[in-house]
This record gives sequence, structure tokens and C-alpha cells, in this order.
Amino acid sequence: GLSARSEWSNSEMRAFHVDVQRVPAKNCFVALPAQIVDFLASQQSNLIATLELKWSSHIQRDGVAVGRDTQGAPGLSTRCVLVSWCGGSSLAHDRLEVPASLAECLGLPDGVNVEAIIRADILPCTRVDVEPVSSDDWEIIEIHAEQLEEQLLNQARVVTVGQVLPIWVHTSTLVRVTITAAWAYDAHTLSGLLQRGMEVVVAPKARRRIPAVVPRTITTPTRATVLRLSSLAVLAGGSPTEACCGFVCAATAVALGMESGDRPWLVHISGRGQQGSKGDAAGEAEADTDEGGLVVRLRAHESA
Repeated sequence: GLSARSEWSNSEMRAFHVDVQRVPAKNCFVALPAQIVDFLASQQSNLIATLELKWSSHIQRDGVAVGRDTQGAPGLSTRCVLVSWCGGSSLAHDRLEVPASLAECLGLPDGVNVEAIIRADILPCTRVDVEPVSSDDWEIIEIHAEQLEEQLLNQARVVTVGQVLPIWVHTSTLVRVTITAAWAYDAHTLSGLLQRGMEVVVAPKARRRIPAVVPRTITTPTRATVLRLSSLAVLAGGSPTEACCGFVCAATAVALGMESGDRPWLVHISGRGQQGSKGDAAGEAEADTDEGGLVVRLRAHESA
């Protein structure tokens, strides 16, 4: 944690080590230890600052640490993120309090020791492009677009391209968006500060449609199932003399007096005005059916 001292040097205040503590705050602002808050208040008129957090984490693959350093210990990687501070003071003198939703999006573990560096070189953004993380997030944005625009500036200050930003709508609904691009003075930038008057472009995230799956066989094979194929042809603008085709399973074919088998049949459904000869080729069978005054001729070929 952060060591308690009566006096701090300027360099120690601008770069310090502190333990992270997740808190249930519904914004994207961190709270700093009181000593750091007092220092910042004495150095600047507005209580706003950007901090770079660095920490080491084990390199993992499928949840298992991989790689080794020169001493044979599990390999480590250095993580780095930017966060905003807007005057909040942590309850404990040696803790950096981070909203749980933000820490989750940043991959910042609870209790990890981080090096915090105060950054004064981050430029304000003129435009930020975002994309909802999921279709559910997009649907919420569509309904609460004005609320999201207002809360974006109330709850966040700094963004980095590629990060996921959590925003609370009406203090009860969490929306997550990915920062896909940022501009500062008409030039692309990796990180930037949010400001009033900037342009926020939200890309849609429509729900994926699942294509309809045509069943390979009829689940409940009945005589009426086959006859409905002819009815559909008429309803679609055809006439009783026009033909259509469809598949029927072996059980339906048996019920109609066709040749038995364990494979589906491709049937040719013709109207009253069309004739055909029985057994024109090997593997063919015919049956006449009648429903509602419409006579259809079923001419079937066994499907391979």
C-alpha cells in the first residue's frame, strides 16, 4: 500500500505505488489516497487529473500461466491503462478505489499493487467513435440515446482506443461500449479526454438473425402434410393445374401407398389437369389423393 508520510516530494506524488480496491461506484472515476489529493489540490485549481496505472500480471493461456523468466519463475507481462480522477478521496489512506464495473472492463484485479503516474500530456478529443459491446447494449442506447450522451461526460473523462467503457443509464442500467477511434484536433490519437462539444459517433450493433433451418424430414408425417404442399402452391398465385415439388419421409410415402423404404422421397405434386403414367422409370411410384375438391397426383422419386 501507500506509505504514510508527513512530507512528500513532488516526484513521489506524481509517481507512486498503491493497492487497488474495487468499490460499487457507478461511474468511471477513481478515488485517491488523502495525501495525494492534498498534493493535487495544492498544485492545480481544478480537481481533475489523468493517471496511468501499470501492474504486472502472469502471462496466461486458457487460464494457465505460461512462459518463464530468467529466474525460472512464471512469465509476467506489464499492463497499462488510463483512468480519471475528479476530486474523490478514498476511505483508506493506502488504497486506490476503482469502480468495480470499470475495473472489470479494464481487467484490473482487486488488491493488485499498481504504479500510478500522473499524466498531463493527454489532449482533449474532438471526436470519439464507439461501438456497443453487444446487441443488448445497442438496444438500450437506441432507447436512451439522450441520457447516454449526458452521462458520458458525467461519468467518464479519459478514453483509450480499444478499451471497453461502462456507462450507467438512470443509475440502474449498465451499457458497455468499445472505443474504436478517437481524434484530437482532426488527427487520430490513441488516448484523449472527453469534453463538451465533441462529436460522438455510435456504430449500430444489430442482433444477428439465425437463418431458418429446413428440416430434413417431416416430424409428424401425415397425409395432410403432403396435401398442404399443393395448397401452398395455389395460395402463392398458382392454379390447381400447376405443379410443385417437396420432400416427404418414408412413413408418409408408405401411408400414401408408395414403395416402402427408410429414406425420404422427392414428390412431384400435380393438379387435376396434369397426367402421368405409373412406373415411368424404376424407383417411381404414384398415388392419387383428394382433399377439398382438389385432386393431386403424387409422383415420387426415392431420394439418395
